[in-house]
Amino acid sequence: MRNHNPHKLALAASHTDDGPPPTKMTRVSVDLTAYQLSLLEALMKRTGMSKAAVLRFGLNILCDAAADKDEGFVFGAWKGNKERRYNSL
Repeated sequence: MRNHNPHKLALAASHTDDGPPPTKMTRVSVDLTAYQLSLLEALMKRTGMSKAAVLRFGLNILCDAAADKDEGFVFGAWKGNKERRYNSL
């Protein structure tokens, strides 16, 4: 696993010291289409997470993807075998 800060963008936007990011929550309102709401509800059922937790998790994944791209990596998913080994091309 690489040692990188997946939330560099969020850290830069939220504070200037080297400590962990602030944990104070802020309530936001999000407009979703009926389709997006059905996707959110399906993810809630599949994961057992709340709506807010699913959205926070998705935000963290996008931050990870942005950090990976900034470091020259490709962000994605690969299918592995039962031993969690990935088949090379």
